[in-house]
This record gives sequence, C-alpha cells and structure tokens, in this order.
Amino acid sequence: MPCLSLTYRWSPLRCLLLGLALALPAVQTGCVEDITVPDEAPPTLLAIGQPQTVELRFLRLDVKNYEQVLTQTDLQNEEKFPRSILEDVWVLDYPMTDSVEQVLQQLSELPPSEADKLPVAAQNMRRLLNMTADNVNLEGTKLEKMIGLAGSVGIPPAKVLAALMGVQVSERSIPFALGAEVLLDLVLGSHPNAKFRLGPVTKEHPDGQYPIAARSLPITMWDVVSTSRTSANASALPATTLASSARSKASRSAAPWRCTSGPI
Repeated sequence: MPCLSLTYRWSPLRCLLLGLALALPAVQTGCVEDITVPDEAPPTLLAIGQPQTVELRFLRLDVKNYEQVLTQTDLQNEEKFPRSILEDVWVLDYPMTDSVEQVLQQLSELPPSEADKLPVAAQNMRRLLNMTADNVNLEGTKLEKMIGLAGSVGIPPAKVLAALMGVQVSERSIPFALGAEVLLDLVLGSHPNAKFRLGPVTKEHPDGQYPIAARSLPITMWDVVSTSRTSANASALPATTLASSARSKASRSAAPWRCTSGPI
C-alpha cells in the first residue's frame, strides 16, 4: 500500500483518518432517515359569539425608584394626547351644588344694564331669584284673591305672604341653595348624560355604563386640560366644564372603551 512506502512517508494514523473520511458518506447515507414536515391544518373561522381563550404572558421587571411625570404642558400636546383619549380618562364626579349656587347668586346681583342684555329665560330666572313677599306680583294667580282678603281686614298682604312662605317680608323667597337643588334635580339631572357615563366594560358593568353621583358632573381629563388652557382660575372649572362637557358628550357616540388598564 502507498501508506507503507518510504516515498510518501505517511504514518499509520494518517492512513486511518483517510479511510474513515472515505467511508463516512456511505455510513451517513445508509443510516439517516429522510425528514418530512407535515402539512399544517388550515385555520378555521370562529363563529360569531364563539368564545376563544387566549393565553397572555408577561415578563415582570422589578424597578425601584422609577418615576414618570406628566406635566400640564404634556397633557396639552394634542399630538401625544388626542382629545378622544383624554375624554376617556374619568377623573371624578364633581359635586355641582355649590357651583350652581354661586352662578345663581351672580345672576341675581347683575346690574339692570347687563341683565337687560340676557336672554328672556335668564331674565325670568333673575326675577325669581330677587322675588320677595313685598315685590311679588300675584296678578292672575290663585293667591291673588286670598292675599286680597288680608288687605280688607287691615293686614298687609306682604306680611301674610311672608308668613305662608316662612320668610321675612324683605327676604328672598327662593334661597340660592333651594334654587340650585331644583335645577340639578329637575333640569340638569333629567338629562341621560347626567345619570350615566361611559366606562370600561367589566363583569359588573357589561354595557360600559357607570352611574354618576347625584347632583354631580363627571369630569374627564379633557375637561381639566381644556379648562387650564383658557383660565388659570380654579374656580372657573365647574362653569366651564358644564358647557364643554355637555357639548362633547352630546356629540360622542357610544364607542367602545379604549382604556385596557382595568376597572376604574
């Protein structure tokens, strides 16, 4: 064999390796089976209403001393926080009684020159707020004849009327607190948007409807941001949000809740 000749000078180890290398392809061809990949089953469409279970996994990251701050300027950036997103972030149900009382008081204290420029409904409300037993006009009412009898026996009609209402003769017949309660319960409170607000769909609220606290207005992040754009006075929040929230909620459809962070 050539491997034993002194001419090539091959060692027995080299001869053994060469023999193994020549025999290896034959061994591999005879021992390894062909690998076949089964065809994937075609996906089937789910029927409408058919439940499906999805397994979600997450990786927990333990981070310490992490802090993320959103400033007022950040929230006012409509490119990062569109109005549709901010309107879906409920903040609180704001009690409106004190705010409506302040509005009624300001209306009653308007000078006549400014009050004459108001709509007729606002002028009538102003007259009711400033009505007393002494200046009330009962003409054409059922009380006209009854109060007239008091004058025939020498009793001032205003004094009788004040006693019937439980107030002093020169005292306002309708307190601001009472007027605010009537407006909130019978006027503003009768609107559907004053009874329920949109929220995330949960097991307890499958329709996404959440009750609003009595005599309150639901405040969203959009109300806060839009108010801060127009006024730095925090006391202007209720009056401003009352109008802006009513307009925005009237134009919004009952779209699905976008927030996926869990129940409120």
